[in-house]
Amino acid sequence: MAESVIRIGILTVRQEKTGFWKKLQSPVLLKEEFVTQAEIKVAELVWTAEELLRLPLGFRRLIYERGKRFLSRLHCDGIAPDGETTQMLSLNEEENGGIILPITPQVMKLCVFSFRERIKGKKVCLKSRTLTEMDEPVVDAICPWVEALVICTEEKTKAQELADRICNDYGFEPQVRGYDAILTTPILIDLDGGSLKIGDENPIDGMEVFLDLQEYQVNQRLFFQDLEIPWADSPPTFWMQGKKRLTRR
Repeated sequence: MAESVIRIGILTVRQEKTGFWKKLQSPVLLKEEFVTQAEIKVAELVWTAEELLRLPLGFRRLIYERGKRFLSRLHCDGIAPDGETTQMLSLNEEENGGIILPITPQVMKLCVFSFRERIKGKKVCLKSRTLTEMDEPVVDAICPWVEALVICTEEKTKAQELADRICNDYGFEPQVRGYDAILTTPILIDLDGGSLKIGDENPIDGMEVFLDLQEYQVNQRLFFQDLEIPWADSPPTFWMQGKKRLTRR
């Protein structure tokens, strides 16, 4: 497995009670380490949730800060409490959620596949300013379903070469237009903006992805939103404006 570039720290509480001296000598212990999309280090506060809830809130938060310092010394890029620890700290208990990102060209083909029945037989506009992101997997995900295709780009020469290849492979030749052309096609796939618009409906404008934390429940959106975690192997859930969940892949 490739070396992780991001290290995540999770703070959890102990399930079994320990004695007073154990708490005094080692208030925080490294419980386990594993690697998913990032390197994960789990530190355990040697109190149970029940024990901590009997302590004043200020003292509980001092213990939490001790745990954060422990994980900071292990060079964690992001540190978060798990669900039980969040309740113990009386933190804002938002619903656990993943990170909402634009739909990347690498997963646009999954989005197209998910909605292929609504795209099938339609005229589609595919926008990409430089065609850099318009790779074969994306094009080959779209062409089997559509009736016609318009490519809007600033790279018209490259687009015409692509149109010739599509004509040979799929039996129809796409139109090539300027990037800012105003079109009324029923389907708009914007690779630069990371969105897919179907008819007059709001565009599917993002995806929610999750870091694999195994059994640990953490509000990832709250704690890990700004970390550059590699999401390539994270199955997305696609979102529509207003964040209405549409489908899970």
